[in-house]
Amino acid sequence: MTDKTLEQIEQEAREQKIKAETVADSQAKKKAELEQKFNIRGLAGDDLFRLLSILGHLEIKDEFIEMYMKNIAERYEQRRQALSDLTADHESKQPSKTDKLAIELKRLAQQEETEARGVDIMGMLLDKVMRNIGKVKHELNEFLGSLVGLTGEEVGKLPLTEYVYLLTALIKSEDFSTFFKSTASLLG
Repeated sequence: MTDKTLEQIEQEAREQKIKAETVADSQAKKKAELEQKFNIRGLAGDDLFRLLSILGHLEIKDEFIEMYMKNIAERYEQRRQALSDLTADHESKQPSKTDKLAIELKRLAQQEETEARGVDIMGMLLDKVMRNIGKVKHELNEFLGSLVGLTGEEVGKLPLTEYVYLLTALIKSEDFSTFFKSTASLLG
């Protein structure tokens, strides 16, 4: 192994930074081109039924309900714990630094457990989606096409980068998030 001088290391770092900036600029440019090419309309009321149909074919209802119920249980437990902590604080007047640290560690452990369960559920959902995606290909392509003024067949023939962009733009949209929040509220 050769020893590098500080100057060589700094030069390599500058080169890596330039490469990273070039890649980021290229990605931003490509995204801007795709945004210009595909003027994606917002979701409308009728889209609710199409999305529900697509989700129904994916057979993820049980996992979705489980995820929603766990969210409710976690929020309840967090509120219960907060009330318990407030009661303990009130009774002891001044919690010690050790008590505060223990409470914070417990909160972090609960947060980690919650995130781990979320990853678990998302893994189950992804597995189920992957096994059932063929059932919704035509309907999904038609739906994506309706968002950008193309037919489902035209969407299916798009280059992979453009197809993935459409899916990603839909999934990351505020309307899609609202759809899931609204669906969850209908369940509860």
